[in-house]
Amino acid sequence: MLTLNVEPCPESAPDAAALDSAKAALTYDIKALIGVSAIVNVLAVNGIERSVGKARRVIDRRNVKP
Repeated sequence: MLTLNVEPCPESAPDAAALDSAKAALTYDIKALIGVSAIVNVLAVNGIERSVGKARRVIDRRNVKP
């Protein structure tokens, strides 16, 4: 299962209903387009840490078994 953390644009300032609607649409679109079920977490504006150096876009949290 894919977990995706997203945040709204600071300029848009959507209400809770708009965020829920966007979350549902994003979950559906990911499943429909690439066939992977996703858990979408909508964070607060600026809720995702910004990197200072090299960009870190993917966090691999798989359990690796030898």
